[in-house]
Amino acid sequence: MNRKEIKQAAKARMKGNWKNLIVAVILAVLIPSFGFSIAFTVIDPVILILLGPIISIFVVYPLSIGLVGVYLDVAKGGTVELGNIFKGFNYWLKGVWLVLRIAIQTMLWSLLFIVPGYIKAIAYSQAIKILVDNPELSVSECIRRSRDMMDGYKMNYFIFGLSFFGWGILMGITFGLAGFYVIPYTLLAENMYYVKLKEEYAKSSEEFAEA
Repeated sequence: MNRKEIKQAAKARMKGNWKNLIVAVILAVLIPSFGFSIAFTVIDPVILILLGPIISIFVVYPLSIGLVGVYLDVAKGGTVELGNIFKGFNYWLKGVWLVLRIAIQTMLWSLLFIVPGYIKAIAYSQAIKILVDNPELSVSECIRRSRDMMDGYKMNYFIFGLSFFGWGILMGITFGLAGFYVIPYTLLAENMYYVKLKEEYAKSSEEFAEA
């Protein structure tokens, strides 16, 4: 897996799609966050804190999953379809259960020290993209397939993630302004990594079947 080529391809796909990719992030993440901020001024904070998990399950999680779908479409060579951001509501229950399963299993592995938990987090890192790409799959199958796909690529993916550290620093010193480029670039690169990983997995599976 050539990490440099994946990042260069992501930058190339940004051209002509950047504005809509930013709008997708605003719709999926910033609007719910802004809504929470407004709600704190008009609703009792205690009640809002109690309602927070419910709002996340019914609104934030489905929008976040839909956002993955929007970026995955572009990673595959398509264009931004903002309406797809609401597709996460079509299988929100499965999506929420997947997120919770990943969190629970990662936490349990973390009890054995931080390193095993982090390794498992990397192993499960493609599960949500797999669900978005194949909504007919079960939660368990998404997790299993993510583990299989990441077999032999965990260190590669870890280094891939570290390569964005400098961009994070840039966001900090620009007080978040660089995020208008860094966030869509990072999300798109992650989805393009999945597309490439899927191709490699399919190739290895075919070779295994022919052997």
